[in-house]
Amino acid sequence: MAEQIDYTKVKIKEGKPEKDFNYMERRAKILELIEEAGHPRMISQYELASVFGVTQSQIAHDFRVLREFIKTIVGREAPLISHTVYNKSIKQLMAEGRYVEACKVMGEWNNWLFNIGAVDKTPEKHQVEGGVQINIIRPEEAPKDESI
Repeated sequence: MAEQIDYTKVKIKEGKPEKDFNYMERRAKILELIEEAGHPRMISQYELASVFGVTQSQIAHDFRVLREFIKTIVGREAPLISHTVYNKSIKQLMAEGRYVEACKVMGEWNNWLFNIGAVDKTPEKHQVEGGVQINIIRPEEAPKDESI
């Protein structure tokens, strides 16, 4: 299997005409345009074909390659970004004394970790020999008392 190119690291010589770009430079530039526009559908493949001096079908192929590349970036960076955002949110809420909201965010964080397979879900009930039952109180079920 061929090594995947990281199009975010491709350097384009300043002032180089787009029609002289190689395929890596062209895809790096298209990726920049997608990020600026916010969505690939905001960019005309026909206009790009004209700018880069290639066919629309070549640009469509570039979009397919970039779609797969973006999936790998998201998969690689999502856990770090999510961890950072959740951690900062929880710390900020705790610093502001908004404990119930912090518990809710923590619950969302735990659900996200479960959904990506990073942790196992806490069971609703634990059966202990002898018939003892322990109920787990989840953050979303926590008392509404802010004085905790």
